Amino acid sequence: SAWNRYVPHLTHRRVIYQFPNPWERLNYSAPGLPLPDPREVEWVLTREGSFDEVTARLLVSGEFDIVYDRSPVLLLRRNGS
Repeated sequence: SAWNRYVPHLTHRRVIYQFPNPWERLNYSAPGLPLPDPREVEWVLTREGSFDEVTARLLVSGEFDIVYDRSPVLLLRRNGS
């Protein structure tokens, strides 16, 4: 899942979501369709000031570790816990 400006650079991935998808619906498919399972997301690439509350929830959950944190870029990876 990546901040919208990073998505075009990551489209070689098998699946990519525009952050905060799949945790929160944002410009995702047709209304009424369920969001994908967020447990399948391994990486999150986001930017300070872009859905900080969702990023905070991911970090508090203990499911993601910070791989890179250099303002304004934040890269998280699922830790397998």
